Amino acid sequence: MTRTLIVVVAGFALIAAAPAQGQSCAPPSGPFEENFDGAFESAWNTFTFASDPDYLGFPPNDFISVQGEDVVRLSPTLSPGQYVGMNPATYCFSSDAQYIEMRFQIQDINAGGLLGLRITSPSGRYFEVGVGGFASAEIPRFYCDHWNLPDPLVGNFELLPDTWYSMRILRHPFSTLFYLYDEQGTQLSGVGCSTVFDFVDLEEFGLGIYPQVRVWLDESNIPTSPVFVVDRVRVVTQPCVADLASPYFTLDFNDVVAFLNAFSAMDPAADLAPPIGQWDFSDIAAFLASFGAGCP
Repeated sequence: MTRTLIVVVAGFALIAAAPAQGQSCAPPSGPFEENFDGAFESAWNTFTFASDPDYLGFPPNDFISVQGEDVVRLSPTLSPGQYVGMNPATYCFSSDAQYIEMRFQIQDINAGGLLGLRITSPSGRYFEVGVGGFASAEIPRFYCDHWNLPDPLVGNFELLPDTWYSMRILRHPFSTLFYLYDEQGTQLSGVGCSTVFDFVDLEEFGLGIYPQVRVWLDESNIPTSPVFVVDRVRVVTQPCVADLASPYFTLDFNDVVAFLNAFSAMDPAADLAPPIGQWDFSDIAAFLASFGAGCP
């Protein structure tokens, strides 16, 4: 075993022992979080989609408490093809964002109801992730899409009542990932998708984020009145450079093996610290620090 690998393995032993539419604004230096604590804490608006006759504007909403959490309840009444949306007017972000998350419960899904989380640009390019009932409320579906796909990618799952879920659009060095998480923060198996595109593909436009509610045009062709409660919308900017292998945003031995392989192959994925283009102990130290800190 080489001296470098001995140092890496020793470091791991120490760790184991330790207990929208775009907007004309500049990206902030830190994260964004809206908790809907009895009111809109940030300025929200609906300047997007104003020319779309199917866009109904800001969704009907009220502030309530659900299981001790302050939430905003969204309760639109929509006909096929119609949708509503809202957008934090004061927040833009760049490709420095690590992930965008919305924590929610669904109180009523009838045919066509969909809660979506989208980042979008003025050109119409977007990433979107959502969950709801489509042709039937019996089998809720996870929905993810981006601007170059003609059809959405969906996965069926059993949605439990009175249960918190989180939708995330994740930035990763290799692709943008879309996942649904349960109340314990565990990814739901088989519910998600990925794309070769990353946030950087939208950065030139200036990015916005907003939760959007809309109805999917299904074969029943009937109106719908879905009811969603949203506990939190946030953008996390803290990087997680040690997260090199699936399951993403969970650090385990798979990430250790991925780093060792990338380091040995002098792969850019393991070039985590200056001097860039050299694979040395500074990269090992950066990996160990990130692994020890965990992912946000």
